[in-house]
Amino acid sequence: MISLFENISRLEREMSEAHGDFSLFVLFLTPEVHNRWDVVVSAPWLEPGHVGMKSVADKLMASLSKQDLIKVNRIAVIEEDNPIVEEMTQRYNMKHECHHIHPLYLDLAEREFERAVLITAQRDVERHAA
Repeated sequence: MISLFENISRLEREMSEAHGDFSLFVLFLTPEVHNRWDVVVSAPWLEPGHVGMKSVADKLMASLSKQDLIKVNRIAVIEEDNPIVEEMTQRYNMKHECHHIHPLYLDLAEREFERAVLITAQRDVERHAA
């Protein structure tokens, strides 16, 4: 059986090939929401806020099983200058992987997460030519 993380990692790769690379693609498990993941993404081609979130949500809904979808708490599309993007891309440099981190404390965001699954964290991502 393919895991949620493998499915989302495949989806991240497909979206990268179609639109351009992500600066950050990570899943966070917070203590407040038991066994449900926040999907946090950032890319130069992805509009922050509702429009970008809907784009990612549509892909997730089309690609994931109902069992996997109920494990997703929320989706956040954040700007590339967000402190979470800055800190994660300083700490890690990876693309299309599935790196598990337990626990994770982000200094700039002043948040601790039970777990994180980092798929992509990279600096200086260029916008795809249209």
